[in-house]
Formats: sequence, structure tokens, C-alpha cells
Amino acid sequence: YREIVAALNNFRAVLAGFLHTFMNHADQQGKMYFTLEFYRIPKWNPGLYEARLQEFNTHTDLVADFVLELTRAANLVCDRVRESLDPAFRLEEGAVVLHGSRPEYTENERTQEMPFPGLKEFEQTTRFERAEHYGETEEGEAEGARS
Repeated sequence: YREIVAALNNFRAVLAGFLHTFMNHADQQGKMYFTLEFYRIPKWNPGLYEARLQEFNTHTDLVADFVLELTRAANLVCDRVRESLDPAFRLEEGAVVLHGSRPEYTENERTQEMPFPGLKEFEQTTRFERAEHYGETEEGEAEGARS
């Protein structure tokens, strides 16, 4: 079941990237974790506020892009299980969806053993190439979907 193992390893890599990114600005409240609103400052300073707000927005967009990537990775695992082990796996439940959307890897990405390229490459380039994403390029252009 080499393809299932590869899909699970891809999911593991995406999850590790997500946790690393999310936990950089996370705070635990009870059993839940939240993104700290680190743009809030005790003394008003417009320049500092704008810089932190931009950093916050970049961080939360990256976290959202990781959630999309986790959904793609989960759908790939399900597809590989159906192809290699159990054709009826999750047929009743259907695909993993996110806000009514069904994020999946393209056919070209599905041929790669690891469609997730790693944390740095995902953060800097790959996520902007995905059909759906939230982040903006460094040039500030809103790319892709948000659909």
C-alpha cells in the first residue's frame, strides 16, 4: 500500500507545518487554542500598529491556507484508500469539505509522492499557486480564489 503510506506521510507533513505555524502565535484558553491578537498594543503607535496588523493578517492567511492544504491532503488519503484498499471507503460521507468547498490537489500534484513541498516553499510560493488560497503574494496581489 505504498500510495496510502505516501498520502499519509504527505498529510503528516502538512499537519506538522500547520502546527508549527499556528503555535507561533497561539494561546490556550481552557481546552481551546486561539490565535493571539498580537497587533493590539498597550500604547497607541500608528506605525507599530500597522506593522503588527499586517503581520497578523499574513499569519492568519497562512494558517487558513494550511487548513485548505490539510483538507486537500485528507482527500488524497481517502482517494488512495479507495484506489488501493476499499472502494467504498467514505463513499457515504463523501469528500472532506471546508465551508462548502472541496479542496483537492490537481492531477499533476496527485502524481507527486509528496504534493506538499515543505513549510518554506509552501509559505513562499506553492500556496499562491493553489486553486484556492487566502494569502497574498509579496507584491500584495490577492491571488486565486478565496472561493
